[in-house]
Amino acid sequence: GVMGVFPEDNAKYILENIYQLARRMLIYNDSRGVGVSKPRIDIGCGITVGEVSFVYYTLDERHHAVGHCIHEAARIEGVSGLYDARILVSDRFLNFAEGFLNSDPRFSYRFIDRVLLKGFREPLTLFELLLDNDPRFEIKKNSIPLYSEAYAKYCERNWEAAKELFCQIYEEYELGLGAVMAKRCDILASRSPTPDWNGIWELKDK
Repeated sequence: GVMGVFPEDNAKYILENIYQLARRMLIYNDSRGVGVSKPRIDIGCGITVGEVSFVYYTLDERHHAVGHCIHEAARIEGVSGLYDARILVSDRFLNFAEGFLNSDPRFSYRFIDRVLLKGFREPLTLFELLLDNDPRFEIKKNSIPLYSEAYAKYCERNWEAAKELFCQIYEEYELGLGAVMAKRCDILASRSPTPDWNGIWELKDK
């Protein structure tokens, strides 16, 4: 894995690096021999915003980045595959970069889930950063209204209606997120959450 630490107030630079990384991956995967003599690659990214310190370790004579947000970004990246999402970002990063995202047609985003990451006490909202060099860019954007409707039913505890809509997302748009959420509806229907449940899902894996 690779970790990048960027200065604040630099949303354009961060997003441009992500975009070029995804572009180079697509170029590589389309090159001769990939899937035969060379492995096909994919990436998963987790991005958030927070304070970082650098601590020098004499053992390897290097500076290491430390901070709450370092672990948060790692946890977010770790669940990107679960949601069939290449680039997951926290709501804090979205608030930080939303102005630039809305001004550049190469980028978009969609709401994913409200979760409690493993090892964390405070919940956060996850969004997927969408890039126009992703073959599923338009598919994911077009699925947003239906997913919003499904998630609203989910928060209302209308498990049957929510599951039906999530399944529709999986079948019509072929997005794994729909299947994940449909399965979650079955789990919640079998063991109804407490009266104060507010839609937040506790993730058990890193």
